[in-house]
Amino acid sequence: MNKIKELPSSEFIIMQVIWKSNEALSAKQIIDLVLNDNEWSPKTIRTLIGRLVDKDFLSKKRKQNVYMYAPIIDEDIYKKHSTKSFLNKLYDGTLSNLVMNFGTPEELTEEEIKDLKKLLDKIEK
Repeated sequence: MNKIKELPSSEFIIMQVIWKSNEALSAKQIIDLVLNDNEWSPKTIRTLIGRLVDKDFLSKKRKQNVYMYAPIIDEDIYKKHSTKSFLNKLYDGTLSNLVMNFGTPEELTEEEIKDLKKLLDKIEK
């Protein structure tokens, strides 16, 4: 498999619908699910599905007279890759630089500080 590519938000929306389904979907099923939250045309959605097939995010298999689409790349793998890419691009690859960007301790609530400490404790174990 090639290096995972970053997805534009429109293609990511399509992938979220497919990841949530936990099964292969037809283009019509994807269109119906996407149209619940977006005002895109069915043709636009079909174009996005085709791009995702071309980028090796989706497989396309014919079942009877209908093409079924299923994810090739797991959602968690994509999210980890995207997170690392985001950290590398904006924060020199370090989580501490990201956290420091949230501001000084005075700008964080007690709850946020407590959550960060819990996360660090969990990582240390």
